[in-house]
Amino acid sequence: MTGTMFIKPDFILTNEEWIVWLLGEEFHLSATPEALSERTHLPFEQAIECIGNLERAGAAGITRDAETKRSMKSVRLTPYGKSLFFGLKKRSTEG
Repeated sequence: MTGTMFIKPDFILTNEEWIVWLLGEEFHLSATPEALSERTHLPFEQAIECIGNLERAGAAGITRDAETKRSMKSVRLTPYGKSLFFGLKKRSTEG
């Protein structure tokens, strides 16, 4: 990290929304779990839990390690996740 402090916007209500927002706004739809943990300041295990919640809801797709099928290599927004992102984008301008 370069010393820049990242602050969650007021219109973001949950950690899952924060991850969706970052994937859509900052990471251009895909990021590693490590990058999301760093950017959100969530402990890695908590970020993984939120990513899993998004996957179960159909908002995120996960690329897993080919050998273990367990460790997450990257996270991306699905079409449903993109629609959630655009809803957050609209909320961000409604003040």
